[in-house]
Amino acid sequence: MEYERRQSGLIVPRHRGEPCSVLMVNHLIGFGALAAAAAGPVQPVFDSATKDPDVTLSGSDRTASMGAATGGAVTTAYIALGTKRYVEILCPSVGGDNWRCGIATSGYVTTTAPGNAATEWVYTGNGNKRTNNANTAYGSALSNGNILMAAIDLQTAMAVWWGINGTWQASGDPAAGTGAAFTSLADAVAITFGRAGGSGTWSATLTLLASYTYSPPTGFLAGI
Repeated sequence: MEYERRQSGLIVPRHRGEPCSVLMVNHLIGFGALAAAAAGPVQPVFDSATKDPDVTLSGSDRTASMGAATGGAVTTAYIALGTKRYVEILCPSVGGDNWRCGIATSGYVTTTAPGNAATEWVYTGNGNKRTNNANTAYGSALSNGNILMAAIDLQTAMAVWWGINGTWQASGDPAAGTGAAFTSLADAVAITFGRAGGSGTWSATLTLLASYTYSPPTGFLAGI
């Protein structure tokens, strides 16, 4: 008996080249490449295929750098609805309000700076939270070498929190679901990094999961 895995996720048995019955498979063991991938968090990396041309990727596509330009990059994988994820981003070189890191839905256009649309929620280098082209005072300014923490709850609170070097900003508590930067998230999101002009070269690095400095909040898993 031969098997064919279709794009829908269905496993279709074939006999003499013709399809037989259709099986809906949630978990399959023993069929090698046909086995369904286990759900779970993965290492975030930036997508070299969709980034702005002014973004330079390095470190196995975990570090995104930009000179004095406007644009951004997103991660290849998205954080799915029904999950809670925790991500650490090293900030080797940051600027002010024009340095931006956060989350966005699939509608994000990488030739624009993150935070300019209603489906983009970011933390800026000077400590503001930003969405829909508007800033709101939120936390502390970032310094070179800081670790920006992100807790994204797409399961219960439908919210995002940011922290710096082990401290959640604005007295937020992701484990308790309180004090979020933004709520009412309603779709899968990717991690974003970008800028809106300014001078110098700025960057952000998606930390290796095995090298995280802090523990995820209770109920969250490291990765995306």
